[in-house]
Amino acid sequence: MKRNDLENNKATSSLELQDEEKLLKEQKKYAKEFAKRMESIREFFNIKEKVDKDELLSLMKLLKTEKNDFSEEIKNLQTEKKWLQNLKKRINTQKQIESTATLDLDKIFKFDLEFENALKLIKNELNKYNIKEEQMKKKINIAIDGPSGVGKTVMSTMLAKKYDLTFISSGNIYRLIAYNAIKKGIKITEENLEKINNAWKFEDIVYKSDGKIFLKGKDVSSNIRENEISIASSKVSKYKPLREKVNKYIQEIAKNVGGIIVDGRDATYRILPEADFKFYLDARAEIRANRRINQDILAGRKPIEFNKILEDIKNRDYEDMNRKVDPLKVSEGSVYIDTSNLSVDENLQAIVDVIEGK
Repeated sequence: MKRNDLENNKATSSLELQDEEKLLKEQKKYAKEFAKRMESIREFFNIKEKVDKDELLSLMKLLKTEKNDFSEEIKNLQTEKKWLQNLKKRINTQKQIESTATLDLDKIFKFDLEFENALKLIKNELNKYNIKEEQMKKKINIAIDGPSGVGKTVMSTMLAKKYDLTFISSGNIYRLIAYNAIKKGIKITEENLEKINNAWKFEDIVYKSDGKIFLKGKDVSSNIRENEISIASSKVSKYKPLREKVNKYIQEIAKNVGGIIVDGRDATYRILPEADFKFYLDARAEIRANRRINQDILAGRKPIEFNKILEDIKNRDYEDMNRKVDPLKVSEGSVYIDTSNLSVDENLQAIVDVIEGK
């Protein structure tokens, strides 16, 4: 080879190396951008226990846009990698630059794969949402039984809000009936049960979406939770014709709404025996007595002495479990949950896990 040709080749190679150094800087920039983006995606899924569907859709849209933006660059880099490898063969001094370039290029090819994995992960999460949404299109019916003070109404209210269901408490209806009788001067005795039944009209009840209950235009939500009314409602609920009337009333509502949740003592086997989900909530009597005291304090009522409430609860349990008409029991197909050591949120989550198959 002539000397001039050799010098020309060296000069050309020198210019090419300068261009390549510039190219490598750009490649490093892209590599850092990919690394930063994929790390943020990993953190997103590691930190968040539950990802909102709208967030998933936005993230997927962003990822797809970024992947499209970088797809041409990736193709160019694949071509440039081959070109660098050829350059290495021609110029021995290229080793250091080429090895650095290969490292950055390999990172970028790896990030391309991570884009696919991230998109796949998001698609899987979205599929879970879609399955749940499909299940919820047909609104579910839920029945909850349990003893006095176990938290059936609290759980039912929260579940009704979560799944957009109509909530009816059979226990509250018996409280309303007892309250109505007392206000009309009717003593709650076995001899007066027929009279109490005849004095009751369902059209006098109005349920509000915030959980408040009105009787003849008056908010009685707090009144019917008083201990005197609770004891009286247990006596009223023994009367078979009245129970049949209450059950029929609730069943008619269930037919005409998209989904319903009913709590009581016989909701799982008498009122809604075909409910999609049936639960029996339980707790030790001492725990329920403390909960009743806390409820009274929160409602602004003067709490009754602990031993008195505990005695009333035990008596109520005995009456409910031993009455001849529809006694309190764990019915077939019901999921038993002991809430004694569960917080409100833990109790709710235990029920939701069953409903959503977790």
